[in-house]
Amino acid sequence: MMLMAGSGAALAEGDLFIRNLMLTPEQVALNAPRPADPFALEEALAEAVIRESNARRAEAGLAPLSPDPDLAISARRFSQKMRDLAFFAHDAPDGEGLEQRLPEDLRYRYARLGENLWSGKGALDWRASSLSEQATADWILSPSHRDNLLEPLYDVAGVGVAVDTDQVFITMLYAKPQIDAASARLGAIYNAPPSDLYTLTTDLERSTLQTLNIARGEIALPGFLADNALAQEARLHAQATLDAGGLSAAADQGEPVLRRVLDNPANRTSRLTMLVWEARGGVIWQGNALAEAALASWRKQGTTMQDVFDAGYARAGIGAATDGRRVFITALLSETSDPVTQVISGLTPAIPAALSPVPASSDTLIATVPVLSGAEPLSSLNDAVIGTVTGGSYITLE
Repeated sequence: MMLMAGSGAALAEGDLFIRNLMLTPEQVALNAPRPADPFALEEALAEAVIRESNARRAEAGLAPLSPDPDLAISARRFSQKMRDLAFFAHDAPDGEGLEQRLPEDLRYRYARLGENLWSGKGALDWRASSLSEQATADWILSPSHRDNLLEPLYDVAGVGVAVDTDQVFITMLYAKPQIDAASARLGAIYNAPPSDLYTLTTDLERSTLQTLNIARGEIALPGFLADNALAQEARLHAQATLDAGGLSAAADQGEPVLRRVLDNPANRTSRLTMLVWEARGGVIWQGNALAEAALASWRKQGTTMQDVFDAGYARAGIGAATDGRRVFITALLSETSDPVTQVISGLTPAIPAALSPVPASSDTLIATVPVLSGAEPLSSLNDAVIGTVTGGSYITLE
């Protein structure tokens, strides 16, 4: 009898753990035979693996894994693929790896994903209890499998089983949910972009301003006043950034926006900050949910929220753009005053020292060059509610 276990470090393929067992005729005689209809066995074995895995976790003082139906469906599909294509590995012959194990519209739900595989072939004891005990025992013997099985961060799991003539395949997916159950239900409703993208972006702009103002109200700051001129510039930046490829183009697309706002006296802007946020991949297509996701990302970046909570900023313009796959938000925050002078080019004008917050030099007074908050790394799918996100600031001088 040959037993195989495929390691499943999160989003990576590990080693294959293989054991060959020689059973005596007496031992083989005690084994339960393969059932004629394996479907009931597949269902029972999947449940038994969850129970046995939770027993192992309990021995280690860990919380149990809750069954996740969506993970179970994906796990069962992959077990069937291994059976039907006659392979045993985390990467299928068609190129599918753990990164593609879940349907795209479900990937946003999980912050972390891991996988263990197991297969037994030959003189098996076809009872669900026996097979589940053997699978978990083999996983415990292999460090990489044990790490997945006993990972404290995992909260949910799904098991899928496929039975062949003399072989059984087990796939167990482990995950850390990204969002709460209420948001997951919301995502199930809004998991496809609406036909009217204009209405979505309009709702998102309104929701983002409202969300920022609620956050300011929590620390007794007045809300931002909506500024139509700033909003128009923010929309132009959001759409241009999206057309240019997304977040990586935000800085280049932001420079002309800053120049226009600062060069136009009608904007009465003495200080300007630009916040940006992008979502890609599994997107909850609802304005309030997207706005909350943007704020959650910005909260992780202290310098960004310092801008939001800056009492000097009184006006805001929000722009949103989407192509049905990605969403981009630009927020322009403006301080309004009657400045003695504005720095709108690379030249260094004479500014009275009493009015200048920094030494007057060509290095520090180039106000129109956007500066991203480089201290904060870009977040990944594992860090945010949805998609790939970031928050940053373009700054100018008073």
